[in-house]
Amino acid sequence: MSLQTQAPPYSLALPAKNKSFSDAHLTLQELIERSADPPQVAHYLDELADRQPEFWSALQHDPERLQWFITLFGLSRSLSEELLRSPAWTDTFGDLRASFSDAEMADRLHEFLETRTPRSTALDLALFRRHEMTRIVLRDALGFATLAETTYQLSNLADAILSFALSDVLASITERHGTPVDASSNPARPARFTVIALGKLGGQELNYSSDIDLMFLYSGNGETSGPHSITNKEFFKKVANQLTAQLSTYTAAGICYRTDLRLRPEGKLGEICIALDAAKEYYRQRARDWELQMLIKARVTAGDVELGQELLDFL
Repeated sequence: MSLQTQAPPYSLALPAKNKSFSDAHLTLQELIERSADPPQVAHYLDELADRQPEFWSALQHDPERLQWFITLFGLSRSLSEELLRSPAWTDTFGDLRASFSDAEMADRLHEFLETRTPRSTALDLALFRRHEMTRIVLRDALGFATLAETTYQLSNLADAILSFALSDVLASITERHGTPVDASSNPARPARFTVIALGKLGGQELNYSSDIDLMFLYSGNGETSGPHSITNKEFFKKVANQLTAQLSTYTAAGICYRTDLRLRPEGKLGEICIALDAAKEYYRQRARDWELQMLIKARVTAGDVELGQELLDFL
């Protein structure tokens, strides 16, 4: 059934009791005409009716959710295509007026991953990002969130994905090489790793298309305890490289984040991750003014919070 070819242009034959779709008693045709892009909305509603006929039939009796689809179909082609594949995502949006803390966002990620079989971490994380991005865009477009709330939610989403991806990478590399041991600690204890967010993510003001600026830090030198022992430096270099690769891997759902590591000590010439003492020495002796100034926004986004905070307190 084509919404684009019927007369009037965007009307749809609905049961009489469903002729109005909001408190303002607007018809479907009127809702489409008031959308951001009426032809695009009509096209995607056609596609939804063709691809998901059972869902479309139920949607006609749910005015609020129908408005969600009309809103999103008028704003984003990529999110529209995702909704055509997975319209039931809207079942998990919950109260659109609610914001999620970083802990709540992490819980939502774990709940989402429990539904994914077989597991493919890069794809699953990219899908979760699209899922939550769809909800955030919808809240923004409907006026349920302020600008500050929107950037905060986008930043919490990145934090949750970073934390999970780091745990996944650490587990994989530890399984092969064993636990890295901090030789400088007495008694010896496992070495720690932290991810410090800089720039917009550090300031919790991420926007829809931001890349993320990161710095990687580990607690101290030593070696791993496994049969394939390597130095802590080698171990955490693997962690940093694999984490960055996982976040930026292209999947069927796109990528999670473009990562920028150029704000680390020594920039592109420096090591991808650095020991705590070496970082302190760099910022005490060689860092330029702008490198110190940009750390005003720095915060720990994943990994060992105490380790990252020790550097920030020192600075």
